[in-house]
Amino acid sequence: MAFILPFLRRYPGIASILRNGSLVAGTQWAEAGLRGAYVLMIGRWLGPELYGAWSYALASYTFTITLTLWGLETLVPLHLGQNRKVGAFLGTTLRLRLGLLFLAAAALAGYALAFETDTLSRMALLLVLPALIGRGVVQWTRAVFLGLDRSKTAFGLAVRVRLLEVCLGGVSLWLGAGLFTLLIIHTVSWLVEAGLSLPALTRRIEAPLRFEARELKTVLGEGFVLGLATMGEAVLAAMPLILTRVIVGDLTVVGQLGAAIQLAMLAVMGAQGLLSAALPVVGRASASADRRLRHYPLIVALAAVAGFGLAVAVAWVFGRTFVPAILGARFAPAGRLLAMSLFVGGMMVLPVGAWQLLVAQGRRWPGVVAGWSGAIALLVVLPPMLHATGAFGALTAAALGWSVRAIMLLGWALVPVTVRDR
Repeated sequence: MAFILPFLRRYPGIASILRNGSLVAGTQWAEAGLRGAYVLMIGRWLGPELYGAWSYALASYTFTITLTLWGLETLVPLHLGQNRKVGAFLGTTLRLRLGLLFLAAAALAGYALAFETDTLSRMALLLVLPALIGRGVVQWTRAVFLGLDRSKTAFGLAVRVRLLEVCLGGVSLWLGAGLFTLLIIHTVSWLVEAGLSLPALTRRIEAPLRFEARELKTVLGEGFVLGLATMGEAVLAAMPLILTRVIVGDLTVVGQLGAAIQLAMLAVMGAQGLLSAALPVVGRASASADRRLRHYPLIVALAAVAGFGLAVAVAWVFGRTFVPAILGARFAPAGRLLAMSLFVGGMMVLPVGAWQLLVAQGRRWPGVVAGWSGAIALLVVLPPMLHATGAFGALTAAALGWSVRAIMLLGWALVPVTVRDR
């Protein structure tokens, strides 16, 4: 350990990423571990069909939340990395987030009541509406804690609340509760975390939160392009499962696909947690024109190839026995989908460094073009592939879409900056 300390003193940016990143990644991994245990319990007790309804409800409201992000999870840490006294900026972003969340909840409720014909799916969507509000607020507070280098607080809250959800859900399953009880517990857990996070945050902000119309105009302008890019990512992330439910109409197939995706997302959450901690440092390095920053996208991409490449190989060999062993024999089809799910996860993580660099440089339109190019490829290819090979076809279409986005973002990040797209 002694020989590492001089290196960390010489490169304080790396030390900050490792310190803050370990906490953010710890939060993600703790949630991933607890969620993995929860998936095991829910899958074994409810079976593929009810797990399909669970997956569909969570994918739908998570997709809806993503439409409200407006790039704030990127903008907030970048702004705080440069200036801690931004009470007007943070207060304005919070008001914007809340307004968008309530609009999104109303839209999802309208869809469930007007267009969802399956009673089970409709009730599941309505029960998670409050979770949409709570989770959206929590995502905002975590971005602020990250920018303040206070991720330890977010880590503690997330671990305690997720552990409580898993314990209550496990006891409820043991007592014979069903899907709706689990969804209510899930919703309450996010509302509780939001209720605890906001007071904890306001005690650590150097300037009081306040709303300013001038700041709102700035945030809307800066976040518009990032919001479009995030929407493209949302389509890529959610549509494989949602369209499978709409096109096939079989919740059992959705359950198999959802289980494979959920297991792969455990790895993605940990990787993205560590990389998101680099945002404030990337912002400072870009502002100071640090030439070392140009290597960052390739380093992240190579690490993603190495890590997820190994995971895909292991899943290809052992997935067909591993998944049924932990989720039960009824989930054998999910085992055959795990390797492709992990490949999709790798394509999600591979361009993260490139996108962070582009955002820090003010080059945001590449994210819109790359994200929507991938989304369009997914939407065009998914229906015929889904009809041809089922859930595996949906994942193959997702792999194509994420790969298009990754290649385009990495190519843009490696091109020398001449004129910045703002």
